[in-house]
Amino acid sequence: MRTELQARLAGIPLIDHHLHGPLRGSVTRAEFEALITESDRMTQFDSQIGFAVRRHCAPLLGLPERASAEEYWAARSERSMEDAVRVATTVGRGNAARVYGMSDD
Repeated sequence: MRTELQARLAGIPLIDHHLHGPLRGSVTRAEFEALITESDRMTQFDSQIGFAVRRHCAPLLGLPERASAEEYWAARSERSMEDAVRVATTVGRGNAARVYGMSDD
């Protein structure tokens, strides 16, 4: 039998708490990788978060879901910060926003 607390918790969607706001300027690959994890022990593109970033964000840049880290970074670094934010918050809103719990859809 469910307790009242379990019932309330079941109604709360899980959201990734590690969410940075939009950046105000361009960043290097090393700076970008540092923002997508708290670890400094490996290239972050080869971590689970790196795989997820490429899986969900690479298509927004016109790349296949399994694009290499080099392909992803090349496409991402060609865009201005403003353009990257626009793509992530408008073009990707229907997909990425749902994935990351930022949408009620």
